[in-house]
Amino acid sequence: FSRGFIRIGMVLEMSFIAFLGVSLGSVLAVVLSWRLFTEGAFGSTSGAGFYVPIGQIVLFVVIAMAASIMLTYLPARQASRITIAEALRYE
Repeated sequence: FSRGFIRIGMVLEMSFIAFLGVSLGSVLAVVLSWRLFTEGAFGSTSGAGFYVPIGQIVLFVVIAMAASIMLTYLPARQASRITIAEALRYE
């Protein structure tokens, strides 16, 4: 494996895991807030509509994904510099 291949592989793997976490967390947060709204947990909501701020959710998803990619790149770069024999020595 080349160093670039290892680096890109690690960044893609961590980005996929972060995307799953962020997207599942966003969906579950919207579902939970809808359930709390419809069950009256916020008090009387007669005449009020349920509003999902899609723009803000997308903004926070983009920020979280960018932070994940930036914070994954440095460890991936360090891992790509280690020789295979040295990495296997501590297994």
